Amino acid sequence: MSGTRQPGGNKELVTTTGTTLTIGPGDAGKIFCNVGAGGNIAYTVQSAALFRPGDQIIVLSAAAGTVTVAFTAGQLITFNNASATSVALSTSSEIIGGGFTFTCLSDSKWHCLFHTEETQTATVA
Repeated sequence: MSGTRQPGGNKELVTTTGTTLTIGPGDAGKIFCNVGAGGNIAYTVQSAALFRPGDQIIVLSAAAGTVTVAFTAGQLITFNNASATSVALSTSSEIIGGGFTFTCLSDSKWHCLFHTEETQTATVA
């Protein structure tokens, strides 16, 4: 079962300390976190056409560096934007503890659910 550890089916946690990471269909169901990272990280999610509707990816921030998640142009539905390309936690002192859940809706769209506190700012592009 992709994205889970056996037994129990718990989601696999992938810690990322580099500066870039590409997320593909084999990563569906996984949680990505920058715990232990010393700088910014940019995740790039491959086209929704490669995933199955219902596939999910979770990105969490546990370090102070900017966390950006980019998609194929226009494939992301997020706060007040039906054709976004990326979301980011990039405002100084508003990064740690935030995150996003992305759900593939079709072969051309992802939905973004913010995991931010009232005082955290997520940037949409």
